Amino acid sequence: MSTFHEFGASFGAAVVSSVAAASLVGTTLDGFTEAYALAAIAAAAGARAALVLTPGRAPAPA
Repeated sequence: MSTFHEFGASFGAAVVSSVAAASLVGTTLDGFTEAYALAAIAAAAGARAALVLTPGRAPAPA
């Protein structure tokens, strides 16, 4: 589990920094805005997937 966490974090950082770096070539810094938007969308998708895929708790015995 820890390996997947570390791989996901490094992959996410690489994607976001690549999107942001694309703006360094031009005259505007819109790539940073796009990178933050991409990170927010990915975080929202991950939260939604966790809510859908995580099983509920069993009721406590009475």
